[in-house]
Amino acid sequence: SQKIEGRMTRLAVKALAEPPDLIVTSDLQRAQDTAAIVRTALGAVDLVVQPAFRERRLGEWNLQPIAATELLLASGHTPPGGESADDFRERIEAALDALLPLLPRRVLLVGSKGVGRVLRDCAGLPARQPLDNAELIELRFADRRPV
Repeated sequence: SQKIEGRMTRLAVKALAEPPDLIVTSDLQRAQDTAAIVRTALGAVDLVVQPAFRERRLGEWNLQPIAATELLLASGHTPPGGESADDFRERIEAALDALLPLLPRRVLLVGSKGVGRVLRDCAGLPARQPLDNAELIELRFADRRPV
């Protein structure tokens, strides 16, 4: 349930050895709600809303069961009226590049699984199973330069 995930998120964030001093979130309501939960757990932490960190636009496949579209997406199909995998990645990379000046701070990005997958790839980490809800992963982009 959402209440249990919120509690797990608060506990996980409080347990960090070095808590973030900046939270970045997309403008999607569920991401902003989670960012608010985290911010409550941390206290006075700066918050930046970055719409470019939204999940991939799925067009006509939006709100379809994952099982109905997962294989099509994995095989590279673009949803009718949606965003291609390449366009999604380019959008996330551009948002990451815009965030680079803030990366000397300890930044926590609250986003969706798809955004996390692209960021993992940008950080040079191997592909793996999808992220779990409320999962924290640490990524480093020290060698990244704006394109």
